[in-house]
Amino acid sequence: MGWLFQCAQTQEIDDILARKHTTARAAVLATLDGFDAEAYLRAAGLTADDLGTFRSRLLESPS
Repeated sequence: MGWLFQCAQTQEIDDILARKHTTARAAVLATLDGFDAEAYLRAAGLTADDLGTFRSRLLESPS
């Protein structure tokens, strides 16, 4: 059942993107344009130390 739902959902997304003459990549980039992740996370309660730890973990090389 999950596979069928995913296929139907994928087709619906493709249809929406086609109607809007865009791509998934362009839609994501437009959504993120101007998004300030640090301000968002600070507003959610992260401290400067939390952000430093988070940033370090994001930039770590995979083991």
